[in-house]
Amino acid sequence: MPIKLSKKDSDKYYCMPSKKILYIAEDYLTSKVHHSLCAKLGEQGVPIMVFTVERDANKNRRLQEDLDTSNYQVATGKNDFSAFLYKYYFPYKIRTKYRLLTDKIDLNTVKATYAATLFSEGALAYQLYKKHGIPYVVAVRNTDIAFYLSKMPHLWKLGREILRHADSVVFITPSLRNRALRHRALSSIRTEITEKSEVIMNGIDPFWLENIRKPVTNANPFSLIYVGNFSDAKNLPRLIRACDRVRFKYPKLTLTLVGGGGNEESEVLNLVKLHPDWIILKGKTNDKPTLRDYYRAADIFVMPSDDTFGLVYVEALTQGLPILYGKERGFDEIYPENTIGCHADITDENDIAQKIEYLIANYPDLTKNIANLDFVEYDWTIIAKRLISKL
Repeated sequence: MPIKLSKKDSDKYYCMPSKKILYIAEDYLTSKVHHSLCAKLGEQGVPIMVFTVERDANKNRRLQEDLDTSNYQVATGKNDFSAFLYKYYFPYKIRTKYRLLTDKIDLNTVKATYAATLFSEGALAYQLYKKHGIPYVVAVRNTDIAFYLSKMPHLWKLGREILRHADSVVFITPSLRNRALRHRALSSIRTEITEKSEVIMNGIDPFWLENIRKPVTNANPFSLIYVGNFSDAKNLPRLIRACDRVRFKYPKLTLTLVGGGGNEESEVLNLVKLHPDWIILKGKTNDKPTLRDYYRAADIFVMPSDDTFGLVYVEALTQGLPILYGKERGFDEIYPENTIGCHADITDENDIAQKIEYLIANYPDLTKNIANLDFVEYDWTIIAKRLISKL
């Protein structure tokens, strides 16, 4: 069923009968991760109110499928602000979000806040804490480290204050936690963060947990697959060029691309035209059985990307495929290196090529390890129960 709010959009406040958890996620409208978690929190009896912001820049990325929000409520701040200032001037962004939030939600009904990111949402949760004494939990994602901590040193002090005053800090992957703790911007509070932080990973759609396939032995594992959009964060052009190098050693290698869109789509399509003999373009699909069949027709999943987590990695593992992922990026360090796959330097085509060759050469051992995996930690119900203890 589609998203339905319990009151008309013109109403000032969205209220619930008891104290609720305020879940702040600006990308709620474009990412199903937040919906999946909130739905499971609601199933556990936790009153949840999601606050998000509608932006013109995200209109074309909104979820195409209807979402059942019967277990929680959604309040959306409307786009009545300067898109330029909102994007490029951080204080304006936080002031705007605070105004939109307080116009929509009666803060007297809020028990605690969950901020989906350290900076964009965490700064807002920190404001609610300072002005209204509302405690909060903050999650740290890749954009917090790769963008804010790496490129915006003027916000380092704010980041430290957000982390210091949070009741708990949630890292989406072990790699993100280690990268954050190593960052010089957080060196003065490293011990404090360590003591109150925990890794709670994202879950996957129940479909994949219900359709787990044990690895299939293949003496010639030359069929590679990529699933995702064609944005620069996915690193697809570099991956294609790396695969071209690998073909000198394994000329039967093929690469199936499932997806499309993104700011590097033109470059990717040009590369596909250059190599029609070994690149197969499938296009986008939201049909899970179709995607499952694509995975099962392949041998190895490859995506050396800059993602926070990357649910597709887990999807591929449930279908028995060894995986290639980005070094020191989201999925790295979840499993011991070279057990179910390996990482590659996302900036180095040669390293990506060498790691693909490693996956092919060590395919039997990798698939044996994958056959013994337990995917229970990717169950949204289990994840929701772990988060409840933090709120």
